[in-house]
Amino acid sequence: ETRALVVMQGGRVIAERYAPGYGPDTRLISWSMAKSVTATLVGLMVADGRLALDEPAPVPEWQTPRDGRAAITLRHLLHMSSGLDHTEMAEGEFEYSSATSNILADIMTRSLTESKDPEVRRDAMLEYARGRLFEPLGMTSAVPQFDRNGTMLGGSMIHATARDWAKFGEFLRNNGSVRSAQLLPTSWTRFMKAPSRNDNSYGAHIWLNRPRNDGRDQVLFPGKAPSDVFAALGHLGQFVIVSPQHRLTIVRLGNTPDDKLDPLDDQFAKLIGLFPRR
Repeated sequence: ETRALVVMQGGRVIAERYAPGYGPDTRLISWSMAKSVTATLVGLMVADGRLALDEPAPVPEWQTPRDGRAAITLRHLLHMSSGLDHTEMAEGEFEYSSATSNILADIMTRSLTESKDPEVRRDAMLEYARGRLFEPLGMTSAVPQFDRNGTMLGGSMIHATARDWAKFGEFLRNNGSVRSAQLLPTSWTRFMKAPSRNDNSYGAHIWLNRPRNDGRDQVLFPGKAPSDVFAALGHLGQFVIVSPQHRLTIVRLGNTPDDKLDPLDDQFAKLIGLFPRR
């Protein structure tokens, strides 16, 4: 059940289709594509000097004596290699976890306000996300959701139109720039798209088109498209796929069981192959 498809090539929409009942103005849920947005916001805060990638994560509850969590850094959290015990898709040292992304969202919020008031916390994070990311990219439809404590659900809950998800993919394809303005340091986008130590197919909250470690199930389509292809992926077949060599961004949003996605992956690989490489 594909609900929306947008293909951008060279910064221009060249194909767009919607299922009945859906259209260009329909906000659709991100599921775990939100993780890549969370990583981008973390990068903006690191660039702003609010957070540091390789210093202990500023979580007061982890700073008590003999608490092993005191050594966890933002890099560990972004790579899903913190060692925190939360099983969503456990695979050795790499443990994919939406809770980890929500911890990052809480860290960001604490850097913006000391208030514990949920409304103040929500408004602070929303203002930052809109002012530093969504509005500069023209993602005017983007609506993050928050829990009862005012923490953004950075692992899974952002709604936006397919066109606005394509703008996010284009932003990453252009290494953090939009309309010639460098909003995010290129060093951060390189970090996001570099393989992590514990999973060759995962960067900093983004999936990479590379073979996985130790024979794990493949996530994208290595061998069928260039290795520099990367993607924000979400439950039930939410995709923002970017091929830098083809200057291509593909957005597919819908409702497909995760164990039925292989045919979609094959079609994405074929679609990418239709375009010339730079």
